[in-house]
Amino acid sequence: MLQRVLCLAVLCPALAVAQPSRVSTPISIPGDAIDRVDRLRVLTGQLPLDGALLRAPTVHRGLQDSLSPAIRFLTPSLVTRWNSSLPWGGNDGALRPGRGANALVTAGIAISVGPVSMTLAPQVAHEANRPVFVIPWDQTRPERRSIWAHPYLPRPESADWPLRFGDHPRTSLAWGQSRLAIDLSRHARIGISNENRWWGPGAFNALLLSSNAPGFSHGFVEMPQPWRTRAGSLEAQYLLGTLRESAFFDADQSNDARTLSAVAMVWRPAGRLAVLPTLGIARAAMAPGTAGFEDLLGAFQDIGRPVSAPDDIVRHGARDQITDLFLRWTVPESGVEAYAEWARYEFPASLRDFIEFPGHSQGYTVGFQVARPSWRGSMLHLQSEFTYTEPSPSLRVRPVGLSYTSPALPQGWTHQGQMLGPFIGPGGSSQHLAADWHGRERRLGVSFARVRWLNGPLFTDVVPGGKGKLPDITLMGSIRAALPLLGMATEIELSRGVRLAYLNQALLRDPIRGYYEGIDYRTWSLGLTLTPSTQRFFFRP
Repeated sequence: MLQRVLCLAVLCPALAVAQPSRVSTPISIPGDAIDRVDRLRVLTGQLPLDGALLRAPTVHRGLQDSLSPAIRFLTPSLVTRWNSSLPWGGNDGALRPGRGANALVTAGIAISVGPVSMTLAPQVAHEANRPVFVIPWDQTRPERRSIWAHPYLPRPESADWPLRFGDHPRTSLAWGQSRLAIDLSRHARIGISNENRWWGPGAFNALLLSSNAPGFSHGFVEMPQPWRTRAGSLEAQYLLGTLRESAFFDADQSNDARTLSAVAMVWRPAGRLAVLPTLGIARAAMAPGTAGFEDLLGAFQDIGRPVSAPDDIVRHGARDQITDLFLRWTVPESGVEAYAEWARYEFPASLRDFIEFPGHSQGYTVGFQVARPSWRGSMLHLQSEFTYTEPSPSLRVRPVGLSYTSPALPQGWTHQGQMLGPFIGPGGSSQHLAADWHGRERRLGVSFARVRWLNGPLFTDVVPGGKGKLPDITLMGSIRAALPLLGMATEIELSRGVRLAYLNQALLRDPIRGYYEGIDYRTWSLGLTLTPSTQRFFFRP
């Protein structure tokens, strides 16, 4: 069936050529490069704030507003990344950039006929998946899992987050960023989709839904246009879909599917309240099995407290939850923005419980960005973001589940072996700094990232090493440039980094003074993005 649909995508351009009056200009599917430019456009007032906090790659403004049938080509894009020593990269959707050469190709068409719109955007991913050092899953454990499963994530803090996706190169063909939708009114749209969703204000990490994992099949209800009142505008989205286990987790085929029910709302103040930030709330619930009608209200139901009260796992049907609050305060006149996102993985048992342990089972992101005019009409864009999902201090007096793992569902908050939310994974933290200079069809940038991986189990017996364990930390610096080259919009990024105490491994160098040295890896990463269209790829002041 998929092959037939892809053949249709090839034939449609020929049909479009025969009917040029029905063909509109090509459009580009946003990737990381385009997303950074779009954020700058919002920051400088070139794009409205509507839709900025509940976004999906294939939502194209104006595509459904055509009075006659329209066909728009999706300009093909090629994203490649080569890693020398260890995997590096995130928010790559269907691509998991392991060691070696990796590539992701996206192309397709978008068709609109009255209230019906379809985007067909399949993706082909190839990963060299060259050998890296891993600690295999201990096959003598009671939990029988793949040797590639993460050894530090047994139950109850369990997740399908393999260290390596097998020992062979991988090539996959998937629906990618495809969708089919029907507009019922200006404020109501329904459809089915496989596209990624990004909820919240984060630029590098999102706490609930991001583009880090491949898109998952889901039905949706959303608002094509906000509902506007004198006090402000309201946007909302609802999703019901199925998450899949990777082939590198366990051999139990009875639990390979999980249901995700998620809802989000965003309120943007207007009038006298316009000085206030835009506010959002989202909630997601995960349950075993494929999605069905009984799961329609899953995001609104009580899940209990599966970490603090393990009996709730049976009482509430082996489900889990995340509740997310976020805000974004943007002043386009000044080119300044600040944002924050806060998630909690368990509701407090009472008001007193919340007062005593407000940070229990929480994660958060804070960030800001600034845009300033520069030399000869160019623009300077500065970004900074801090994300923290490590265990909260309440672990000293009560159980604290590792973020994005689950005692109820062993795969945790993952899809096909990658995290649905932040690319830093469970129990991690990160700091990002970035500066980009935008000229006319030119861009230069530098960035720095620090990631502390899976810090929760460090002081437990799950991580071997006794007193010799060290935090697993990545430091990565990058330079990048974008310009038109041979008729193509091109961006190249070169990164140099070090992984300190990889997988928390340490060597005792001085037993008297207790000095330890980690097993470190130095690594290079080279990324290249190509597309034949410069539309939206460059910022034009």
